[in-house]
Amino acid sequence: MKRKYAESLLLLVTGTLFLSACTKLIEVQSPVNQLASGKVFADDNTAISAITDIYGRFKGDAFLNASVMLCPALSADELSDYNGSLRGYNVNNVPANDNFTKGMWTNFYKLIYESNALLEGLSDSKNVSSSLRKQLYGEGLTIRAFCYFELVNFFGEVPLLLTTDVKANAVAPRNAAAAIYKQLIADLTAARDSLEDAYVSADRARINKSAATALLARVYLYTSNWKAAEEQASAVINNGMYSLNADLSKVFLKNSTETILQLWTPLGYTQLGAQLIPVSGNLSYALTPDFMNALSDKDLRKSTWTGNVVYGGSVTYYPAKYKLRQTATGPDAEYFILFRLAEQYLIRAEARARQEKISTALDDVNTLRHRVGIDSLQVNTLPEMLNAIEQERRMELFAEWGDRWFDLKRTGRIDAVMNRAKPGNWTSHAALYPIPQVELGANPALTQNKGY
Repeated sequence: MKRKYAESLLLLVTGTLFLSACTKLIEVQSPVNQLASGKVFADDNTAISAITDIYGRFKGDAFLNASVMLCPALSADELSDYNGSLRGYNVNNVPANDNFTKGMWTNFYKLIYESNALLEGLSDSKNVSSSLRKQLYGEGLTIRAFCYFELVNFFGEVPLLLTTDVKANAVAPRNAAAAIYKQLIADLTAARDSLEDAYVSADRARINKSAATALLARVYLYTSNWKAAEEQASAVINNGMYSLNADLSKVFLKNSTETILQLWTPLGYTQLGAQLIPVSGNLSYALTPDFMNALSDKDLRKSTWTGNVVYGGSVTYYPAKYKLRQTATGPDAEYFILFRLAEQYLIRAEARARQEKISTALDDVNTLRHRVGIDSLQVNTLPEMLNAIEQERRMELFAEWGDRWFDLKRTGRIDAVMNRAKPGNWTSHAALYPIPQVELGANPALTQNKGY
């Protein structure tokens, strides 16, 4: 445990040093009237400094990134907790005073606040060039949308805060999930239309049109708008900027051809790699036997994206998508990948299947199967196709951004799967995490989720 905390501290200190080098134009504690003023952005350079601060918080916060990936994987049927630090998630009994849920809530709302401040500053400023204003506007909307997508899937109804008005935000009630998704669609549509195809950073670490479109495709999938999900995923797949890596060992490297958006890491390795890769047999988190049994020995994802150690006398597997736990530079570096092309194929496959386009849905699934060295799938019915897509999503997206946990909830399969995976531990209310107790104490308009 000391080793893990030391590594977390190192990443946090490094991220803090990076942020200190940027001009601090946005502070969460600052009064709303200062942030909303057009004086925030005196020119293009000050506006660029503001977006740099936001990305710095996003990519420099190891606590946010690791917990957002690990907690849902443990809650679902992907990972087991071997060191006990996240046991509440693994047994689906998360207390309302849990520090990790508090961290998720707090950090996402900090990013939302700073995104709102950016959007207000752009609206008020007359000195930012038109092209930069459009770029930053699209980035701010997309970052805010990503945060709300995560919040609504972790907690259900959450406050929808669209301004920096501290007094109003402090007593904001929870909004229905449908209202959150409606706002996400509006924001991402506006962001997509405001952004250009070209990246403003060489390493795909700044949001472009495809990044906003990829998240929009996901949101349409989650809201059962199958036609729109297919259209948006196709727009990303067909634009020619991305291609599936034939070599799976390169998918999670900084120069991956299928990366749509990634978060820069200061040392060239991720907090997730540092958490998951064991040292001297000291295993913290392992892939469940059920997951490994579902992963074919012929599947290159097994040999490339998992590792194994002998633990307690048995061969035990762990996620190894991110393989580094020490400083790396150049093409060997790893960044946190938010969106990648493979997910867009899976979104389109499901969207097509839901429209009973079985043949073309199968084409998308088989594109990914061929990439990992397994035979084409043959299905004849819609239930068979949907089951195949669920399993392909499970194998492709494991231990990334909570996809399995979210999938089980949005498809209504969570009770059936979790009762089988964790008999005796599962109750339906655990599908949502508790609203942090400290937030309930601070905001009288908030109510707790059922069962907590």
